[in-house]
Amino acid sequence: MIDFWGYNRQVKANDQVVSSEFCNLTLGGGRMALLQNLSVQYGREIQSIFQIGDPSIYWLSGNAQGNISADRLVGKDGFLKYFNNLSDTCGVVKPIQISLGGDGKCSVVGKGSINFQDGIVEQVQIGTQAGSLRITEGFNIRIATLDIS
Repeated sequence: MIDFWGYNRQVKANDQVVSSEFCNLTLGGGRMALLQNLSVQYGREIQSIFQIGDPSIYWLSGNAQGNISADRLVGKDGFLKYFNNLSDTCGVVKPIQISLGGDGKCSVVGKGSINFQDGIVEQVQIGTQAGSLRITEGFNIRIATLDIS
């Protein structure tokens, strides 16, 4: 049978894609609870170098850096209590890890982790909106290294 739009779809088993429910964010040794949003960017500046009389292009790469941002629901401890132990007094962040794990039963869980070192807290935020029952808090951390294991 042909789909209305002309697609000929085949349904695949559940064990093809890892679900976000098996992703854990660990900061300073403790797993972040009530996590709602997580985003990681890591890159480096690339400049194109040309010279007169030559069609070649040369790439000049800068130092790598990135950021991690996350939002969580405010829990019974109140505002920003979770982040009090996130960094030392100078703002240097304790070790951060994003890992896959859990019991997936019918779903694929995945494996591996991403480790971040040499980070610094750039900002924290609190948010809510009219009609929403949720209050969120979050952070943005600048990172200097990313290690995939």
